[in-house]
Amino acid sequence: MKVKLIWKFYGPDCVKTANHHLIHLIDFIEENGVEFFENGVDTKKRGLSETYIVVSKENVDSLRKILKPHKGVLLNNY
Repeated sequence: MKVKLIWKFYGPDCVKTANHHLIHLIDFIEENGVEFFENGVDTKKRGLSETYIVVSKENVDSLRKILKPHKGVLLNNY
């Protein structure tokens, strides 16, 4: 089972901030050897962008403590 961990960014620079945050997330994941399946930035509406990574459910508890995502979504059909 996979989980999408999400970080939300608001304001006029939210897209830039979300993309910058993604760089740091990918660096962390690669440096720590955490398997991930997908990552990216979604712009939901003007003034709201989300950075996300998709990881195995087994990694969620440890990543939540360290990376403090704003939201997690269980992906049943992934």
